[in-house]
Amino acid sequence: MDLCGPFPKASIHGHKYFLTIIEDYSRRVFAYPLKTKSDVFNTFSRFQKRAERFLDRKIKCIRTDNGLEFINEQFHNFCDELGIKHERTNIYTPQQNGVSERFNYTAVDGIKDLSKDSGLGEGFWSKALLHFIYTWNRTCHSNQCKTPFELYGGKQLSIKHLKPFGCKAFVHTPKQLRKKLDMRSKSGILVGYALQTKGYRIWLQESRKVIETINVRFDESTSVKLDSNNHKFERVEAVLDPDYVTNKTPLRTASYIDNNEIVLDEIDKESKSSDESDSESKSFSEKVVNWIRKPVPRTDGKRTDIYYYEEGKKQRLRSLKEVKDYCSENKLKFQPNLFNFKVTDTYSEIVSGNYESSSSMSSE
Repeated sequence: MDLCGPFPKASIHGHKYFLTIIEDYSRRVFAYPLKTKSDVFNTFSRFQKRAERFLDRKIKCIRTDNGLEFINEQFHNFCDELGIKHERTNIYTPQQNGVSERFNYTAVDGIKDLSKDSGLGEGFWSKALLHFIYTWNRTCHSNQCKTPFELYGGKQLSIKHLKPFGCKAFVHTPKQLRKKLDMRSKSGILVGYALQTKGYRIWLQESRKVIETINVRFDESTSVKLDSNNHKFERVEAVLDPDYVTNKTPLRTASYIDNNEIVLDEIDKESKSSDESDSESKSFSEKVVNWIRKPVPRTDGKRTDIYYYEEGKKQRLRSLKEVKDYCSENKLKFQPNLFNFKVTDTYSEIVSGNYESSSSMSSE
């Protein structure tokens, strides 16, 4: 296990590092883009639970270097409680953790090759990383007669669905989402494989959105060049990525599910004017939290009620007035423009209050 970074440029998700965990027998690689080094512990603890449940075996030993992200009281107590042996390398002896160290070099080379060949640029390095790892785990290597994926899970796999990173994609637009004169497909760019559904992750350049869909066709001979001067898409939060998303969602995201598609709205960090930031600067002392929007159909089926919850809390709020009173009682920052109680909009949404505060600070 090893941490690589920081990268000179953050990804479109704000990631600056990535953590690699390599299973010793199969050599299957798990990679997790991270925003800060402090995310390492939470990422490993989630991996430990998932791996032990999947394999029905316990993790007995891990090997890391002496980075402070691994050598701390929280990490030590976690391993001690679960009986996990923590091996550490000697100072200035990275070859003792050679498997992870060597793979990080390989992964960085893969990121550079995919980024340059696709023309997507450095901002998509985390997407290139996950695409590279996905392909790596499904490829036989010199010392193996089976792929790491097959050795780890015991299942054969197909590679017919693999596509070149950055190739041109044509995404079908469902009939329910298009108007009379709208085209039946949108042009996009392949940036990876779906993590929660059977499909692909497509970057729609015109609307600056990342979508997951199976209804797509590819032109594998054509790559799309992005405008290097357009940086408005640099902060996009894909909160539905289960392998590396943390509990803290610093950007506002919206999602809806229709015809097996998950659409993630991006955040334009330049959308807030300086006038708005001046009016909101006085509320920095108030706590900013995330909100969950949940539509609940009534039993008679005649209408749908809209509720908001503070993330991690059970109290439901049914109107803007209730939200305002709740924020006042709990010393929370009240941001009325984040809430939508229209019963005709029956979508679920995770709203981060940090969206406004981060915009106001960047404007100043």
